[in-house]
Amino acid sequence: MSDEKKTKRLRKLFFTGVIFIIPIGVSYWILTLMLKKIESWARPFVDQLVSWAVPGESPILFDWLLTIVSILFVFMFIVLVGALANFYIGKKLLQAVDSIMLRLPVVRGIYGGTKQIIEAFSFQQNARAFKTVVMLEYPKKDCWVLGFVTSDDVGRTQGLFGHAYAAVFVPSTPNPTTGFLLYLEPKELLILDISVEEAIKLIVSAGIVAPPRPRNRPKTLADVLAEKALQKSEIAQSDVG
Repeated sequence: MSDEKKTKRLRKLFFTGVIFIIPIGVSYWILTLMLKKIESWARPFVDQLVSWAVPGESPILFDWLLTIVSILFVFMFIVLVGALANFYIGKKLLQAVDSIMLRLPVVRGIYGGTKQIIEAFSFQQNARAFKTVVMLEYPKKDCWVLGFVTSDDVGRTQGLFGHAYAAVFVPSTPNPTTGFLLYLEPKELLILDISVEEAIKLIVSAGIVAPPRPRNRPKTLADVLAEKALQKSEIAQSDVG
């Protein structure tokens, strides 16, 4: 392996590690700050509770109870924020906080980037609805973008639009939680031999974290659907026979 390839591989591994670590590190940092703040508030209350329940000094019990109380408060606070986010007022409040954070000169870079990465990882966990990774020419000829097939039920679109289309979600970079929906003919979609997770990493990293070389040559979605239909027909004939 040449030095250039080693450098590229090392850079790829580094950025993969960064993308993986940042959400965990930021979450850990925020939770640690919250625990320390709540511990300072809860200390007098826990001190009185321990003195009432166990007369005399009991530092081990005090520290243990203080930690438990702090964790419970953090848990309740997170649940409360989640509950508020489900209501209109809560959404408006969170949007206001989000807007303020994104306007602060120094904070907005860290906050905005971290938010995008966390959203991307959350998006990745919920990406099971995506069936296949495809490439398509958009917005002009010889200009290719990645997309995810969300529905290849061409019979359904035939009934809706009078033509057989596949539904494709085309995500934006570096935040794949936004994008747009296209309905395209299956013959216009090239299926890539990579997983949905690998495609999301490629999008989030703006092409830096590339998947391994595909094992198979790309096929159009039309070819794949035709192969599936042929297999179903052969299975049906064998069952009849």
